Amino acid sequence: MHANNCTPNKGAYCPDTIQPRPKRDHVSFTLAVLFALTFLFPASGPVLAAPVELADAIVTEGDNNSAPNTGTPDTTSSDEHTAAAQSVESQSGTPKPSDTAPTNPAPMKDSQNGSADGAKAAPSASPNKPRKIELVTTEWPPYSGEDLTDFGLSSSTISATFAAADIETHITVLPWRRALQAFHTDPDIDGVFPVYKDRENIDDVLLSAPISFSPVGFVVYHNQLFDWKTLNDLQDMSIGVVAGYANTSAFDFMVATGKLRTVEANDDLTLLRLLRTGRVDVAVMDKLVMEYLLESYREFHQVIPSYRFHETALANKGLYIAFKNTAEGANLRQIFNYELGLSSCDNGHECVSR
Repeated sequence: MHANNCTPNKGAYCPDTIQPRPKRDHVSFTLAVLFALTFLFPASGPVLAAPVELADAIVTEGDNNSAPNTGTPDTTSSDEHTAAAQSVESQSGTPKPSDTAPTNPAPMKDSQNGSADGAKAAPSASPNKPRKIELVTTEWPPYSGEDLTDFGLSSSTISATFAAADIETHITVLPWRRALQAFHTDPDIDGVFPVYKDRENIDDVLLSAPISFSPVGFVVYHNQLFDWKTLNDLQDMSIGVVAGYANTSAFDFMVATGKLRTVEANDDLTLLRLLRTGRVDVAVMDKLVMEYLLESYREFHQVIPSYRFHETALANKGLYIAFKNTAEGANLRQIFNYELGLSSCDNGHECVSR
């Protein structure tokens, strides 16, 4: 992809050529001596072969992290070698699941100690690149949703990133638990998003580089007096959460062990209604989700000032795509990370994946 530029920081190898050894001026003298020795000692050993010049070789150089170039024996002719020198490209290959490491909706545990950096080199060759991928998501505006422009902010970023690699993205919006089930059971589903990476009861997935970040915290309604500094400050409160969503490891652990009392709702919209009717004291929510819902639903327009996102955030969490821990999943993650890194660099930002 970037071979013609031959710029190391773009992931391309830079070909070099080893020049033939120059002919020595005393070749005629050497041949004369050999002829004389052969005449004097006709049966003293094997006949000397004619000298052979060192053939031109193509040497590819990568960065210090590049793997050696191994594979099938070279069967190209010398003319083909000359042409190949103009198009040598970084081909690190598809990462094996054993070499790679591991959604607010629900986060998942990364199978590579949470690493989502992906490969540094260019993605695998076009024969391994699909033309279309299938992803599932849930209603979580403004990040994802069936009625949103381009299916939401996260969906738009994902589709544009894969389009840069000439891959079409098909996105299906499902309730979150059904989206997770489809990801784990349907062989045609390649990934699920948006996910966190700190959930402990789901593993064996491959996480992409972060798509964006989610500011998660507590929403209160009206004049509710609420402040917190540690999770222990929440023990006497009724806390609204969305069923199936994960929040932070510490918060979820205290819920699982009964130290925090929660009320489950089907979605964030229901949580805002529960807050308004006093069914819960506080609700765990992404700040952008809260703002979008309050502005989008007429029932809240008169009471928007009554909702407050507490200034002490619970977490600022990265949002990722979870791919399956297979060779195909590793290849998709590598392609996505590579193209996402290029788009970030092109926009003057720090590269994500290199």
